[in-house]
Amino acid sequence: MAAMTLSRRIAFVRGAFWPTVCGVMTVIAVVAIALVPEPGLGTFVAIVGAALTVTVSARPITRALYQRLALQHQARMDAAIADGDDATRRRLLDETDEYYRLYVRNSERMRLRLRASGLVSEERYAEALALAGELDVDKLPAGERPAHANLVAWCCAHAGETARAVELARATAAAPAPPRLKPYLLGTLGAALVLDRQPAAAVAPLREALALGGPRSAQVVRRLYLGDALAALGRLDEARAEWNEAVTIASKSRWGRRAQERLAAPVPAAYR
Repeated sequence: MAAMTLSRRIAFVRGAFWPTVCGVMTVIAVVAIALVPEPGLGTFVAIVGAALTVTVSARPITRALYQRLALQHQARMDAAIADGDDATRRRLLDETDEYYRLYVRNSERMRLRLRASGLVSEERYAEALALAGELDVDKLPAGERPAHANLVAWCCAHAGETARAVELARATAAAPAPPRLKPYLLGTLGAALVLDRQPAAAVAPLREALALGGPRSAQVVRRLYLGDALAALGRLDEARAEWNEAVTIASKSRWGRRAQERLAAPVPAAYR
């Protein structure tokens, strides 16, 4: 299944559900009939009950398989970004878009945000911001609003609207959000503060984001910006240590290459 797209993997699991259930039901029926000398209504009821139990039990297993496939797909995406593999990243984004189109109802907003994320990966921040702006935030489900606000804040920070980015990122990081999003919200706040020339305020959220962990594709960005904040504060040895960590984490990524440029510069040039 390694060469299959995400949608084909999902289709494989979906297609295997009922044949598997029916196969187990057939085995139960054959065994029950073989063991009972004179099958009657009680045997039939027992077979139906066992079949229902198998069906109900199989659904959580199927949902767990869906979740595992999604996590594997995201891990491949993170690896492609960290390794600077743009071709693979674009292919995986296309697979995600196809999955939304085929299997998720009313997925237009998800596909739009996905396209915006793809533009962010290519550092086309103004275009990504315009695309994200097409969504009516008030109509978004509450669970989607923190991630959307984080996307907008990141785009603003890198499109030159740093004051707006700081305001939005600070409000989003302070509001309730799923724990898995917390390091991303803090990382965006830290980066926005660095780009808004507030390095002293950027250090704490960036350190907290790093401590909370995450994939290499996220950690390398946080290390780079923490190094930039420390350099702006004149703490050059600490800054170089962070840039070195960024290179170690993902030397082939856009952010890892920037860290290498910082290290190669005779005098740290970032945010002097």
